[in-house]
Amino acid sequence: MSRSLACLQRRFDAEAIEQLRAEVVRLSQENEDLRDRLYWAEQNAESWARDATEMHLQLCELHVGKPGITQDGHLVVVTH
Repeated sequence: MSRSLACLQRRFDAEAIEQLRAEVVRLSQENEDLRDRLYWAEQNAESWARDATEMHLQLCELHVGKPGITQDGHLVVVTH
């Protein structure tokens, strides 16, 4: 391999390494952002679940019934 070709290859390799480093930084930041969004989505989902459970129990108390769930996943109040 000629000297100029080897020099050109080293320059391209150095440029490729810099591009890869920049992409690693970008992906790391994106990953961190997605983890944050996931955390808040999970917190929000847990809050909605607690609220739904509390409202279901309040409805059961109001109608003097017991909480139930259908096979389709619908919350119901079972009365006697």
